[in-house]
Amino acid sequence: MNELYNTFLLGSQYQELEFSLEITKDRIKGYESYIYLSKSLHNNLKEFKYEIELLYHWDILQAVIIKTDKYFMSAAAFKNINHKMGKLIIDENVYYIYSVSDKLNYKIVLSLLC
Repeated sequence: MNELYNTFLLGSQYQELEFSLEITKDRIKGYESYIYLSKSLHNNLKEFKYEIELLYHWDILQAVIIKTDKYFMSAAAFKNINHKMGKLIIDENVYYIYSVSDKLNYKIVLSLLC
């Protein structure tokens, strides 16, 4: 879990992961959305089907959305993250979200529901 947190440290610069990202349709106005493509996390998550989306504002990481087909983290696993983490279940998918603010979490949840 620490590897996830250290890889996706909120407030980090876009340039740190730039070559591991693929641009995707922006989820929220004013934020750029990218899919994380690197295989570096595959050992930790190899038994799960997952997708990691990163949201940047002015090239600063503001939020991380991890979409899986199963539960793989408990809230306790995020105890080292100083930002609020949310879990949302939609159909067969589980979304783990952490961001810099409750307001951004709310916007992300609304975008997932629409």
